[in-house]
Amino acid sequence: MRKNTLHYIIGGGVVLLVVAGVIIANRPGPASEPAPVAPVEQGGQVTLAPPVPLSEPLANPTENYQMNPPEAGFNDPQKPQAPVSAKAPVRNVWLKPARVSSKNTPLGPLTAPSILVEKSALRLTVFDGDAGVKSYRIAAGAVRGDKNVEGDRKTPEGDFYICIRKTAGQTPYTRSMGLSYPNAEDAARGLRNGLITASQYNSIVSAIKNKRKPPWQTKLGGAIMIHGKRESRTGTLGCVALDDADVLELYKRLPLNTPVRIIP
Repeated sequence: MRKNTLHYIIGGGVVLLVVAGVIIANRPGPASEPAPVAPVEQGGQVTLAPPVPLSEPLANPTENYQMNPPEAGFNDPQKPQAPVSAKAPVRNVWLKPARVSSKNTPLGPLTAPSILVEKSALRLTVFDGDAGVKSYRIAAGAVRGDKNVEGDRKTPEGDFYICIRKTAGQTPYTRSMGLSYPNAEDAARGLRNGLITASQYNSIVSAIKNKRKPPWQTKLGGAIMIHGKRESRTGTLGCVALDDADVLELYKRLPLNTPVRIIP
């Protein structure tokens, strides 16, 4: 009886040892422990993001990969950029003429002079860069409109420059400053309308390109001047006339190649 009881005790102990060994063998170790699964919100629903293996242990055991997103804006959609275009130079010089004040403050030295002639307002305004400095009363062509041919008594319209300067003894007026009419646009029109030859056209265009005086002896006319002797005039043959005192003042400040724009 005692012998059988001893056998039962020994057998039970062996069974307990086997069971314990099996439990220990099947227990997962720290290396195989799955990484925490973090919730990710997508379209208003929360789903589970797959674990991401880490190459290094985290310094902070509560930190996870979702706390370290890529650089801000790296994957953001790019905002459409406004098209960049070559900005043409804008010259406010032609926009705001100064009040007529030819009898007031004398015209001082100019660093970047230019001129605007407004035929309808009978006004010439001097600018220094973009700033209107001083305006003068003028007389212009007796006939309205843009000049087309010699003898039409019209003052030309467009962009020109002072191409010649004449002082006392070189001109019947107090002072004269010749304009680069006809310009390239006038020459193109004249050639198209059969008023000038191809050779004359080329001569005009070449002179304008090189900032010289263009030919003045074609059917388009020429010798359009800024000059004195305005006092008794109600119109001119096409020139721009000022009072003698005013043209003397301008002559001191306006060198060759000064830009001149003439508008209706």
